[in-house]
Amino acid sequence: MKEKDFMVVEKFSNPMDAEFLKHRLENAGIEATIAHVDSSSFVLDVGNINQVRVWVANADFEKAKEIAESEPESSES
Repeated sequence: MKEKDFMVVEKFSNPMDAEFLKHRLENAGIEATIAHVDSSSFVLDVGNINQVRVWVANADFEKAKEIAESEPESSES
């Protein structure tokens, strides 16, 4: 994966939230990848600054951002 070919569509501190967005994107036909950024090597105690990033191809970024910012559809019928 070349970083220049992909963009971060969203960042989360909770891996489950990232997985949920990845699932929503894939259901919309957008391939998504999750990458964990571990910042625990920093000496300062600034809280949990670990990030889970959801990456998509540049070509899919606008559609993916719309999905990320929209409310998930309810599964209740």
